[in-house]
Amino acid sequence: MTFIQDLAGFMSANWRILIPLALAVAALTWLLPRPRGRALGRGAACGAGAFVLGGAFLFRLGDSITAETILFYAFAGMAILGGVFLVTQRNPARAAIAFAVVIMNVGGLFLLQAAPFLMAATIIIYAGAI
Repeated sequence: MTFIQDLAGFMSANWRILIPLALAVAALTWLLPRPRGRALGRGAACGAGAFVLGGAFLFRLGDSITAETILFYAFAGMAILGGVFLVTQRNPARAAIAFAVVIMNVGGLFLLQAAPFLMAATIIIYAGAI
């Protein structure tokens, strides 16, 4: 019985994260390549809803917005979009381009954390392997 109580407590405390996460999982499920076609409309709608709800829950109106905050959300959002495109592409060349986009944006996140060596090593090793 304690597992159910712990699960209910977790869900009630983190419902703002779980709703966009569930929409993102549904979007990825509908956007994955299939032999008989994909439900692009439903997948795109769920993905857009996940981004809008996730962004609405992340941003708070009282917080100050700095350049680092804007860059973080830009790099993180582009990395997530690149990851979605990487998983949902049928063409390997397009998937490789999406992988390069993810690596470049992760490099930008490393630069924001003042880790230029880690950024350079990641880009040289992973993007150079493509």
